[in-house]
Amino acid sequence: MNSNVKGAIAEQAIVLAATRLGVPVLRPIAEHEVDLFAVYCGDLDRCFLLPAQPLANRTVVYLRLTPTRNGQRACINLADDFTFDGAVAQLARATRWQRVGQGFESPQLHSALVPPDVPTSVPAEVFRSGLGRWLDRVSAGEDVLVTRRGKPVMRLTAPDPATVPRSGNQALPAPEIADGPG
Repeated sequence: MNSNVKGAIAEQAIVLAATRLGVPVLRPIAEHEVDLFAVYCGDLDRCFLLPAQPLANRTVVYLRLTPTRNGQRACINLADDFTFDGAVAQLARATRWQRVGQGFESPQLHSALVPPDVPTSVPAEVFRSGLGRWLDRVSAGEDVLVTRRGKPVMRLTAPDPATVPRSGNQALPAPEIADGPG
């Protein structure tokens, strides 16, 4: 089976899954901003819905079928977290989604509509349990403010590309120190 046939099968499987769930399927006529990716796995005969934001600047994404034996959650994309029917059900419950672009229950399925200088606030316990995912969001350019009992503990921001070393042998530039009075 060539790649064109595989692609056609995947498109039809996703259209079928969406139609079964009562979701209208629209095809773009021009380039547009992507919010979600629908993915079909022929070996499993399953569809998945992945948010575009965490996938920015990635060439490969792996979905793990079973949880790790050691209970690791960081840097793991469990396939069950992205099942098509579960994601569509969340979209259906988000009554204001089409009008204002927000209202999802899952932070994985939407990006907040806040100005870029306002960080995403996350409790320390949530940050710790999903460390890998939060670090991925920061590396994609999102600012994250970690709080404990409602008070800020730390703020994570993506590094300025000009200060990131090109290889492991180069050191970061020395920080600039502002002169004080005297």
